[in-house]
Amino acid sequence: MRVPGASGSVAVRPPARAGTASRREPLANAEIFDVTVIGSGPGGYVAAIRAAQLGLKAAVVERDPAGTGGTCLQRGCIPTKALLHTADLLEDMQRAKEFGIRAEGVELDFEMAMTRKDRIVKRLSKGIESYLFKKNKITLLKGQGRLEGPKAVIVEGEAGETKVQTKNVVLATGSRPRGLPGIAPDGKVILTSDEILEIKEIPESLIVIGAGAEPDHLDAVVGRALDHDARAGEQEGRGLEPLFHPKDHARLIR
Repeated sequence: MRVPGASGSVAVRPPARAGTASRREPLANAEIFDVTVIGSGPGGYVAAIRAAQLGLKAAVVERDPAGTGGTCLQRGCIPTKALLHTADLLEDMQRAKEFGIRAEGVELDFEMAMTRKDRIVKRLSKGIESYLFKKNKITLLKGQGRLEGPKAVIVEGEAGETKVQTKNVVLATGSRPRGLPGIAPDGKVILTSDEILEIKEIPESLIVIGAGAEPDHLDAVVGRALDHDARAGEQEGRGLEPLFHPKDHARLIR
């Protein structure tokens, strides 16, 4: 489960009063954008590209040090699909004999699988920035974005604050994992969907809470590739309900 606000939190502040000192630097050549998008996930970067294709001068603000792409690309469907593909290949190789193929001693190299996942994410993220944005002449502003009045965005980056003048703003700030009462993530035993994508070794057992795309993929990876038990549940005001997948084991971890 996720709640809004992954790519960048947004606050609205009134314009500074006249005579107030400021460290903010305006963009070079006093650029004024037709539209500024806060967040570079699928909602944000696609909106910016479409605006540019329609002839508007567009900018995108992104605070994630990992790069562009938002939750989906950085720690969502793309990395989980990469791992799922590895799991599917492993399962097929383990059943190779059924297809008339001799393959002995097939094992999972978990470290290599994670390295491949990271490489895919990095390549696609750089593709947004260095190809799609460049092709459509979209300005990428790296840092934390916040609104200051109806036509100004303040971007707080490594070099300080930059004031961006804009005619329109699109808020596409994404999402972040949501906690549950009494189940606080600790990064060790209780992990969010972000943290589990950075683990260094295969867990001996796993319970997945949630039934969206990400938990569904994680459930399948564990059940198919690692031959461990996996269960997923979804909370919709009715408590946790088990969700079984035909190819997965149907044993509850205790």
